[in-house]
Amino acid sequence: MRPRAAGLAVLLFICFAALFCTGAAAETGSVLSIADAPETVRRGSAFRIELAPVHQDLSAFVLFAEYDSADIERAEAEFSGAFDADYTYVSAQEGRIAVVYTAENGRTAPQDGRIVFTFKTRSDALSDTLPVRFTVTDAASGDAQPLLGAPQTLDAEPAFQPAPSSDSALLSLLPPEGKLSPDFDPDIFDYTLEVPYSSTSLVFDAVPAEGASVRVNRKNLGAPGSTVVFEFTVTAADGETKSVYSVAATRLKKEESADPAVSPASALTSLSPPTGQLVPDFDPAVFDYTLEVPYSSTSLIFDAVPAEGASVRVNRKNLGAGGSTVDFEFTVTAADGKTKSVYTVAVTRLEQAESSAPAGSADSRLLSLTPPAGQLVPDFDPAVFDYTLDVPFSSVSLVFDAVPAEGASVRVNRKNLGAGGSTVDFEFTVTAADGETKSVYTVAVTRLQKGASAGSSGSGSGSTGSGRSSAETTGNGGESETESAAASAAPSGTAVQTVQADVQTAVGDSGGLASASSASYDTLRDRLLTVGLTLLSVGFGAALAVLLLRLLPARGKHRSGEDAEKRD
Repeated sequence: MRPRAAGLAVLLFICFAALFCTGAAAETGSVLSIADAPETVRRGSAFRIELAPVHQDLSAFVLFAEYDSADIERAEAEFSGAFDADYTYVSAQEGRIAVVYTAENGRTAPQDGRIVFTFKTRSDALSDTLPVRFTVTDAASGDAQPLLGAPQTLDAEPAFQPAPSSDSALLSLLPPEGKLSPDFDPDIFDYTLEVPYSSTSLVFDAVPAEGASVRVNRKNLGAPGSTVVFEFTVTAADGETKSVYSVAATRLKKEESADPAVSPASALTSLSPPTGQLVPDFDPAVFDYTLEVPYSSTSLIFDAVPAEGASVRVNRKNLGAGGSTVDFEFTVTAADGKTKSVYTVAVTRLEQAESSAPAGSADSRLLSLTPPAGQLVPDFDPAVFDYTLDVPFSSVSLVFDAVPAEGASVRVNRKNLGAGGSTVDFEFTVTAADGETKSVYTVAVTRLQKGASAGSSGSGSGSTGSGRSSAETTGNGGESETESAAASAAPSGTAVQTVQADVQTAVGDSGGLASASSASYDTLRDRLLTVGLTLLSVGFGAALAVLLLRLLPARGKHRSGEDAEKRD
């Protein structure tokens, strides 16, 4: 019987070893993603970056955030959502934040939970951008298996908004009738104006500098023969710088006023296209023109100036397909409201092969657009602006490879996908080098239902301890504080107890994230080996106990038989 027992023990040992080796190889890619981050921030303001779990088996992790303390004066982190029921630990030092998480009772991290980082920028920051790097050095599932083969890094780089302008000038000031004296100049602040007796109020056309606003103190005139002052207060974009322009408007007496007859003039005094050259050159007496524009142009806004008192309307602004010709009609209505003239410009958009727009001028095309997963439908063509794309359920965000024309720039409206089965539009706005010509490419991205995509891994199981503990420090924490906080954050028996205990080394070590990652992985490997050997020992002891229980009753029966024979 003893040789059979020994063979059974060896078999159990081999089975446990096979299970242990199989589990230890369970490694995957990313475990966290950037769920929300701003594109621009203002100096002296605070901004938030949110991280979210993306791995379904994630039960524990160690995370570091690194930033430039010359531009960011304060940083902190907190857990939101269902994370509140788990073990968390946060340690903040200058230029770095350490975060440790362990799920309670073998659960997995909540997919709707967030790790929220808040950064306060310096008002005197000199940099143009605010790079923040997140590094996940260790991650484990509920059954204590590592989920990372190498540290995962996530980068966010919001840009500082330019300082608001202090320009408080008026660019133009036009009265509805009469003429300013002297002629308007942004550097001249005082004017006079005479208007006829029939005028009782005035609404000026006042155009302030970009970002500025303008307010006027009145619109009504005084009695005939009186003078009132119109004050135009211009406030710059910074909200502080102001300028005041004054117009002393005199309403003439009835006997002094001689209202001119309403002009019947319905001519254009000038007509200028944004690109190309009219053929023939513009002449107010000529009503028909032709114009060729490059293929890269998709719309036109002409500068059309009508005669004094007249108004002008145009029938369109969009061009047709490459090689087609469309008519732009400019209808000029004279001041009498009846007399009209129509100017026509036949605009031809050149074929792509014929277009020779100078590099970096008005070319707002995408030369290529490649998704990180799936295939665009139809295949990408710079002349096609609308596409569809199906991606698997496992995809939560997309970063396309979008290459614009030379000198152009491209911006996309989003990177995150919706829920499984939903469709969201990714819009790529391409701005040509001239800063005006734009094109928009749209990709309707459908995230497939879970059952329709590639297989997903199941949830892990196992115990990660009980209870809840959290700690938070600000400033340069001492080594002993970090160690004690990490010990309270990860109770005995949790999957990542060892990586929490190593936070002290990772946070204070000048060697950086690389040394923290190496130490954590070595420690985790040693602890897992110890756990495996312990399980093997327990299994071996249980097998021996079962064998002994089976042998003892049989041996007892044999001895009882011998004793009976002796008594006989």
